[in-house]
Amino acid sequence: EKARELSEALSSVRLSVIVNQAAKADAVRVFHSLEAVCRRFLGIELDFLGWIPSDPGVGRAVVHGSIPRLNHLPPAPLVAERVQAALEPALAVGCNEEVRVGDRVVHVQTEDLGNDARAYHSLVYSGGRIVLSKRVEYGSPFFERAPSRLKQDRVRFLHRTIVAALQSGRLPLDGDNDRTAARQERTDHGIAGRQG
Repeated sequence: EKARELSEALSSVRLSVIVNQAAKADAVRVFHSLEAVCRRFLGIELDFLGWIPSDPGVGRAVVHGSIPRLNHLPPAPLVAERVQAALEPALAVGCNEEVRVGDRVVHVQTEDLGNDARAYHSLVYSGGRIVLSKRVEYGSPFFERAPSRLKQDRVRFLHRTIVAALQSGRLPLDGDNDRTAARQERTDHGIAGRQG
């Protein structure tokens, strides 16, 4: 009975099918199977509009939580970037990661604060407290070295830069200066003790 109701509801509608993530032969096979089921049980015809080929970039984009990169010719990177920017979701993007810095593990969080704030913000947590906070405005010259103007790329660029600076010691955490001074004092005292 449900099939009859559906068939009646669809009798005045012509349905078209596009098969996603398939090679041409697979898409045609899927369409013919679907068409046979619809014709037999619903009494309706389908139109085959085509297929969208499989692209490994789509799977990678899903895993990384980003939109797929567009393939473009070298002369057109700005066009591709504009198209991708238009497709970029309006939602804020961010990165979270546990990172080993010296003898401790810290949590590094970088996020887009949105169009109202027009900035990105990185926070580093250790032992449940914030030990570093960095805010970078959208228009900062810092992003001239970023791979693109896309928010997701800029967030990742800022995040990777913060992590690298922490791990190399170029960016000290709150309390690191105290530890460094205490370590230096012990070293100085130890050297003085050996000399005297």
